[in-house]
Amino acid sequence: MIEIWCKEKYRDQTSKSYQLSNTKIIDMLEKLYRKKINISNVIINSEKGSGSYLKINNNNKIDYIIFSSNTENGRNSYIAQRISTVLSSIFSEIGEITPNNINVYLFDNENDNIYNDYQMDKYRLLKTFGIKILNSKKDILLFNSVDDWILWRKKLEKKNNQSSYIYDSISENKYILFGKTFGANGKESILISLALSRVSNREFEIIPIEDNNETKFNMTDINLLDFYGIKYHKDYRKFDEKEITEKTKTARKQYIYKSNLFDKFNEKCCYLCDCKISSLIVASHIHRVTDIDNSSMTIEEKIKQTTSKDNGFWLCSNHDKMFESGILGFDTEGYLISNIDKFIPNKEYILKNTFRKKIEESHLNEDTLFYLSKHIERNFSDTDKIIRVA
Repeated sequence: MIEIWCKEKYRDQTSKSYQLSNTKIIDMLEKLYRKKINISNVIINSEKGSGSYLKINNNNKIDYIIFSSNTENGRNSYIAQRISTVLSSIFSEIGEITPNNINVYLFDNENDNIYNDYQMDKYRLLKTFGIKILNSKKDILLFNSVDDWILWRKKLEKKNNQSSYIYDSISENKYILFGKTFGANGKESILISLALSRVSNREFEIIPIEDNNETKFNMTDINLLDFYGIKYHKDYRKFDEKEITEKTKTARKQYIYKSNLFDKFNEKCCYLCDCKISSLIVASHIHRVTDIDNSSMTIEEKIKQTTSKDNGFWLCSNHDKMFESGILGFDTEGYLISNIDKFIPNKEYILKNTFRKKIEESHLNEDTLFYLSKHIERNFSDTDKIIRVA
């Protein structure tokens, strides 16, 4: 005997949500078990609540079938947009999620419109996560790696003449997923995270991006991320979307660089004067992007250097200009330095407005020293004129 539990609104023929007739349930079961099922061998329990899925007990083996919306406009979009909510419902019930006993059933599966590029992207993510789609009429390939998905999305972007609102990049041996947080965008961010974390050969983390004034994911989604060990930044990053999706020939990946500075310094304030006026703070490089771009390094090595958290500081616009022009810098022991010819005319202003005179030990490492040596080489070639600012 097969016992099923589902929400009563999907069984109530007077409800707008009605879509689970006996015939439809039998079709779901036959697709799941790949054999004929007689309705007389099925017990259907209806219960209050929400959640577009069936819980099935067949000889003490539990399976779940998630199904899509029954409305024309929402048909199968539910699968992409609400998958994390359904997974969270299952998680709260049993305390874990095992993808290999979770299945998806597509309504109107003979309609070619549900196999467009957008939908196929979501079906492939589901399969990559480990969820089976029971009744697709087309073959669905899983993604073998994060890079595999990135290449696929780039093809979609080129084909549709638009950039993905969510983008992945490699930084310091990890993948960072910058994900919008609002509504359907937020749900897609979670689905991408769950799927790609399964095939990632690097550390994987997700950073929430402000979206329609929404700055974080909901707790049910965060619980899923925690369960699967996906690092989640609780403080959101505010970026211009163009900054994330722009395509340039330079190794500058400013959105990754800014994120890495957040990780190192925890807050966005000037390292030299503690100014916290956000509009005045810039992500300042120690070793200039221009010099890195003009080097003979590979593009991968260039990106590694331009995005390194150890290649810069948060600085206010004034200190950024002073650092850039060589009025101020740090020596290889981390002490604040200046060129005496530039310091004397500006001494009063510098001393009045510059509070930090040495890099904190926790912020100083071999990589930082390397970048500082490049800054010194460019700005302080006349070593006889270097003075420490005290």
